[in-house]
Amino acid sequence: MTQLRKNLSVFTQTSFKNIWSLLNAETQEFTKQKLFEVLHKEQDHTLRRQIADTIGEIAGSVLSEKADAWPKFVEYIWALFGTNTPNASVSAFNILETFLSYAPDVFTKHRNELYAVFKNSLIHSDIKIKSAGLKALSTHLQVLETKEMTIYEDLVLPIYEAAYYLLIQDSGNDEGL
Repeated sequence: MTQLRKNLSVFTQTSFKNIWSLLNAETQEFTKQKLFEVLHKEQDHTLRRQIADTIGEIAGSVLSEKADAWPKFVEYIWALFGTNTPNASVSAFNILETFLSYAPDVFTKHRNELYAVFKNSLIHSDIKIKSAGLKALSTHLQVLETKEMTIYEDLVLPIYEAAYYLLIQDSGNDEGL
């Protein structure tokens, strides 16, 4: 998956102009900061999801090219989880779902913390956190090398249980998760 993204990125570079790199550093920093501020304040779940996807896309693009391009990114993600509010946790998982498909290596030194938030999401009582955590974990597992997946071996049963729970809950819900 990571190689596919890189290949598509090369194609995109020849087909489209990367406007992010045209912005000066001050504007880039302002934009990154404001996106997180708006995410915290937004009440509409659809808009929060779109903002989270935007953050994930920008972070994935800039950090896959230059590892220190957004030094506070990981700190911002942990801060979202640290608020202990469902909306912030779901947003953090939504960001990770998008981001981890681009640059999973950014969280290599935080793998134990990442494991903990995934594990907690699978056993969480809030269905939206459970769903968002499962989606982000699925994305993460798709891009990891087999040897890097061993940390998640003991989550196989909680993954199945969470997926089963979500399927049962969703079966009577026309909106879906």
